[in-house]
Amino acid sequence: MRRRTSLSFLNSVVVGIVAGTLVIGLRFAFFALNSFRQEIVVNPSILYKILWVVLVIGIVFLITFLLKHHQASKQSGEDQIQAQLLGLSKPNSFNVIVSKIIGTLGSVFGGLPLGHGGPSMQIGAHVGKVMTPKNRKDTEKTMMLSGQAAGFAGAFSTPLSGLIFNIELVNRSFTLGMALPALTASIIADLLARHVFSLPPLFNIVLDDLLPFDNYHYIIILAILVSLCGVFFNFIVQQSSRLKINRQYYIWFSFGLAILLFFVFPQALGPIIDFGSNNIALIISLLILRYVFTLTTYQSNAMGGLFLPLMMIGGLIGQLFGSLLIHFEWMDMIYINNMVVFGMAAMLSATLKSPLFAIVFIAEITGAPLLVLPLAISSLISTMIASNIEVLPLYSYQLSQVVGIRPEVNTMDRVVTQVYLSLDSDLHQMRIMDIKLPAGVLIISIYRYGKEINVDGKVRLQAGDLVSLVSREDQQYLITQMFH
Repeated sequence: MRRRTSLSFLNSVVVGIVAGTLVIGLRFAFFALNSFRQEIVVNPSILYKILWVVLVIGIVFLITFLLKHHQASKQSGEDQIQAQLLGLSKPNSFNVIVSKIIGTLGSVFGGLPLGHGGPSMQIGAHVGKVMTPKNRKDTEKTMMLSGQAAGFAGAFSTPLSGLIFNIELVNRSFTLGMALPALTASIIADLLARHVFSLPPLFNIVLDDLLPFDNYHYIIILAILVSLCGVFFNFIVQQSSRLKINRQYYIWFSFGLAILLFFVFPQALGPIIDFGSNNIALIISLLILRYVFTLTTYQSNAMGGLFLPLMMIGGLIGQLFGSLLIHFEWMDMIYINNMVVFGMAAMLSATLKSPLFAIVFIAEITGAPLLVLPLAISSLISTMIASNIEVLPLYSYQLSQVVGIRPEVNTMDRVVTQVYLSLDSDLHQMRIMDIKLPAGVLIISIYRYGKEINVDGKVRLQAGDLVSLVSREDQQYLITQMFH
């Protein structure tokens, strides 16, 4: 056991170094290209602008080609990580990494409102897969989760958020065997970003003062508004996917809109926007454009993450709400950035239904740990509202699309899956003989309070049981859905 733990720790350190370095390189190039495009916008030479348009048209053809031949590199990639962990997809890691890097950099240079977070996690996960020793295939999932966490930490300099995203949205359960290697790789990647490459913070949102407690009712109102916008975003995504429209049309429309905005409203381009203005008309215009732009770009399958665009939309709603409060003299100007940050957390919580991740991520990325309580209030309310509306969380919907497509899996090996029976599971107190398991799935062991109990058809499962099952690789998704 000690030798296995030592190997796991060393492997995580190596994965953290390799995945972190690769993702940090992507992060540097990502923001360098974003700044280069902004310089072209302000450059008076029309020649540079024409050259940019020509390059963007070339990028459209390139991204279309990559999506046609490497579907696993589309969009942000979180759903693809889950699909691979569940045995539903087995893409070529090298092809995914190369396609993801090229596509993500092309998207940001073209002005699409996509980030680098999702691509960084997918790249990190595939680094972990590639670095898994051939004689230790049983550790592949742990290596992939470690790489995913390192990718997240390297992308945002947020080591704790990388682990929590892992637990709350990818693995959906907590085990030390999975969590400690992921935390190790995440810390290594963050150390590289901060102290070796000296990357600056992603955001520079200065909080002049913290919102006083007697104004916390504004947080509740803002959370309700943002959560409704977030649920509507998910609803539009899920409904529009039913339209029989070729994804290439979305790609051309998205880049066409980017070219138009480049000349008439360049503030709406790129992954990060400026929250410096309190002009209400400008904020409303920017909010509507970003909302539509993000929805269209998401449907195009273009490579890029959704964390930053969702945060920008939530931040704009918070800025608009705060500006209205200031206009009517209900709130002091010094608290406006509080509203921006609360809006970001509420939007992530509403669209992903992951309040714990949203709280820690926003606190880490803004460098404002004292905001944990108001962030918790904002995230909790948004998640509660979103959970009571029958719309799937964004990444759950993405994964359901992968499952619905049923991509070909090269092998149908039998695998052992371990799942904890969650506290709210419908299987609690149900006899094994009454559980309708998928065909061919067999429960082989049950651990309760750390002790193994005999598997018998009359045994009733209890919340907290660690259940081991044998199944085909492509059945793991169904199993995890049943037990959680």
